[in-house]
Amino acid sequence: MKPFGFTVATFNANFVTDGTQGCLIGNSCLTITGLGTFTGTGAVTYTPTPGTFQFTSQYVAGQAVGTLTSYSASTSATPAVPEPASLALFGTGLVGLVGIVRRKLSA
Repeated sequence: MKPFGFTVATFNANFVTDGTQGCLIGNSCLTITGLGTFTGTGAVTYTPTPGTFQFTSQYVAGQAVGTLTSYSASTSATPAVPEPASLALFGTGLVGLVGIVRRKLSA
């Protein structure tokens, strides 16, 4: 059982050598981006959540082959979109609250 995981669903890999996407001119860079799902189990089991990831690496010309100068990895969860019923409930509660405040100020 993994306490935390990210399952990759789709990805796109680019090999860059032309000085774009943050890769310095003359260097070779690999950039991988994609979509997946975060999962967590343990003391608390979390609902699987959609997310994105990005991995980049950079090789400087002249270094031994297989040596990375730098790399970075990041992930982020995609915020959940509230369902319409929740928004309707919040809206009616807000309208009711405004009515109560208005009535108190009138009195």
